[in-house]
Amino acid sequence: MSSDVKQMQLMVNEYLDFARGDAGEELAEFELIDLLGQAARATGKADRITLPDESVRLSGRPRAMQRAFTNLMENALRYGS
Repeated sequence: MSSDVKQMQLMVNEYLDFARGDAGEELAEFELIDLLGQAARATGKADRITLPDESVRLSGRPRAMQRAFTNLMENALRYGS
């Protein structure tokens, strides 16, 4: 139950971040591999996630992208196993 409450709190906080204006986040260039690494560590199970060796530079909203990749990785770990 504690895990469910923690997950619900995370979802609410992410929505509030979005509602407050992630759309206002400045566009920036970033390395995809760095962003994926941060997202993997945020799941708490980075040892179960294999990242590519090479990266590319992208332009976008890094915080929003990291949150999206973290959500994808968490869902893959939760429902893909």
